[in-house]
Amino acid sequence: MATDIVTFAGGSDLQVELEETEKALREITLMIEQSQGEVSKLSQRNAAITTHLQQVQNQLDKMPPQEIRSVYDSALDAQQRLLVMRGQLEKLQNEKQHLERFKTTIGQALSTHGLASSASTSGGSKSPLASVEMLVNAQETERQRLSRQIHDGPAQALSNFILQTEIAMR
Repeated sequence: MATDIVTFAGGSDLQVELEETEKALREITLMIEQSQGEVSKLSQRNAAITTHLQQVQNQLDKMPPQEIRSVYDSALDAQQRLLVMRGQLEKLQNEKQHLERFKTTIGQALSTHGLASSASTSGGSKSPLASVEMLVNAQETERQRLSRQIHDGPAQALSNFILQTEIAMR
């Protein structure tokens, strides 16, 4: 009967969800490591191009306009790529935090299932759906938090990028 309650309350589904979440966490961790390496490379490239741009600025009267334009374009490209990669890295890190919280919630729900199962077999009156309700509430709270983060993070980063581009163009 205990396994019937666990299955009814989604215990096996929770176990599958936990395994999928752990797999997703491993994948995101790998992607974060790769993104951090890419951000590091792009930061170095951006620093080198900035140095070159400063050298060009000191020799503006000696350089043809085509070369100045080329250096300026490469500097903008480097800044754009760095900004995009930093945004992706931040998004991945936020997703990892979300998955870690979700994993914790699933673990708590599974442990609650163990208590509910033993209570049901010993005549306890706990609802077998209480942990599923707790899981759904946690998911909804996390969705709302992510919604706020997406609105605040990328929107502000894009505005900042546009402002920097306008300043650079002047």
